[in-house]
Amino acid sequence: MTATARILAPDVLALPDGSELVSTLRACEVSLGEALRLLAAMPRVSWIEDERGLRLINPELPPESMVMATRWPEQAAAQYLDDELARFASAGVRVDWYIFGPPSPPDLADRLVARGLVRETVRWQFADLGALPPAPASPPELRIVEATTAHTMADWRRAFATGFGTEIGARKYHDAYVSQPRESPGVQVRLHHVAYSGDIPVACSTLLVVSGLATLWDIATDPAYRRRGYAAALVRRQLEAAIGRGCRRAALNSSALGYSMYVKAGFDTMVLVPELQWAPPS
Repeated sequence: MTATARILAPDVLALPDGSELVSTLRACEVSLGEALRLLAAMPRVSWIEDERGLRLINPELPPESMVMATRWPEQAAAQYLDDELARFASAGVRVDWYIFGPPSPPDLADRLVARGLVRETVRWQFADLGALPPAPASPPELRIVEATTAHTMADWRRAFATGFGTEIGARKYHDAYVSQPRESPGVQVRLHHVAYSGDIPVACSTLLVVSGLATLWDIATDPAYRRRGYAAALVRRQLEAAIGRGCRRAALNSSALGYSMYVKAGFDTMVLVPELQWAPPS
C-alpha cells in the first residue's frame, strides 16, 4: 500500500491560516455545503445559511444534521453558541459539528466540549490528480455509465440502496438530485456514475466540482460485488472526469471499509477533521 501522510485532529485545529492545507480544507467545507444545499430539497429538511455558518437540520435520517463554517468573532461566540444549542434542542435531533481548519474563536472546540458535545473525527482523503498511480485492472464484465436519464438515475438509486443498505436513503438522495439542475452558481460540475456487472447496477458515485476541487460522494457497492474492482474503476472514472475539467486536487470523506482502496487509487493524504457531536437528552 502507498505510504499515506496523516494529519490528526489536534494538528488541524492548530494549522496556520493561509496554509495550503487550510485552503484545501476550506474548499472541502464549501463542497460539503454545496452537497447539503442539494439535499436540502428533501422534505422536512431545514437549511440555514448566514454569517454565523451553515446548518442542515434534518429530523428524518439520512443525512445527519450538520453544522460547519462557524467562524465567529470572540465577543459574539458565547451568544452564538447558546443560540445554536437552543436550535438543536428545539429540533430534537443529533447534530455533527465540523471544524475544517483553525477555528474562530481559537478555543471553539473546547467550548463545544464544555457544553456537552463529544469529540469525534471524520476521515478525509486527498489526491494529487497530477500524480495518480496507473489505472487499476477492471472486471471483464464491467460497464460504467454516466447517469443522465431517468432510467440510468433509477439504476444509480438501485446501486445506492444495495450498497448503503437503505432504500429510504436511496430514494431521498435520488429525488433531491433529479429535482435540481446539474450546474449552479456554486457547483461547476455534478456527475453521477453507475457501474454495471453486465446489466446489473452494482456500484454508484457522485462527482462535484466546487471552486476547482473535485469531491467524490455517494460511493457504494453492492456487498455481493465488493473487492472485485468495481468501486476502484468507478473512482478512477470520476477522477479522469475531474482531470478533464481542469481539476488538480480531489477529496473524499472515506469509511474504514473503503480506506485502503482509496489509498491505492491515489488518495495518499489523510486528514482527521474534528467532528463534535451533540445528542438530545435521553
